[in-house]
Amino acid sequence: NSGVLAVLGRLFTLSSVVAAVATNDQASLVISKLRPQLRNPLQDDESDEVQNTDDEVEVGVRSRLILALFSIFVAFLPLALFDPNSSILLATTDEVDVIVSASAAAEAALSFLLAEK
Repeated sequence: NSGVLAVLGRLFTLSSVVAAVATNDQASLVISKLRPQLRNPLQDDESDEVQNTDDEVEVGVRSRLILALFSIFVAFLPLALFDPNSSILLATTDEVDVIVSASAAAEAALSFLLAEK
């Protein structure tokens, strides 16, 4: 029974990290699409449809991959900040799962707020 709960905990942790990566990816795409409008806020929305979309900045695959790797790194960063002599090495897998899931959720919330700004 405890093995099933441990597997479920790891699955939820993994899904939190994957969701944070997806949220950061979508936030970067939203920001890149809004960047031309941010440069000229007085521009009419109707003229955007008629205007050529050459000034839109697309996020490249390399940038998206770097962002995904950075997102994974940030989700596990709180574990690296603990003192090696502290009790984190003796922590249960449940505590580690909670730490990683919470940092991934905070990362996703921050990127969502920055994209909505």
